[in-house]
Amino acid sequence: MDRDVTGGPRRAVLGAEAARLDAMITADLAVLDGLLDESLSYVHSTGRCDSKETLFTFISEGAVRYLEIEHELDAVRETVPGLAAVTGTMRMRLVSGEVEKSISTRTANLWVTGSSGWSMVAFQATMLPGS
Repeated sequence: MDRDVTGGPRRAVLGAEAARLDAMITADLAVLDGLLDESLSYVHSTGRCDSKETLFTFISEGAVRYLEIEHELDAVRETVPGLAAVTGTMRMRLVSGEVEKSISTRTANLWVTGSSGWSMVAFQATMLPGS
């Protein structure tokens, strides 16, 4: 089926992604809890892989602080009904290990819809050369 998501579903996925990025910057775990699926697989650009639980620990303990995130999306595609694949380029400014860094990545994430709306089940970031 692989088609661009349009209308209400597209707006909902884009809204959820924007809310996720804001919550990452503010370390708002309550908001993230509603946006990230319990089965989350979150792969950082460093190769670190987190579940929802370990991502929350990583953020709450201050191992990383996101200062700024820009996510330029290439596509939002519904691969099967209720599953949206989102791809794009992400530029971030963050503090890790007390060192401020600016990085650029290619991203792919998957969102599923359920009774409580859209939730992210997978995220993969790949560092771009020169980052």
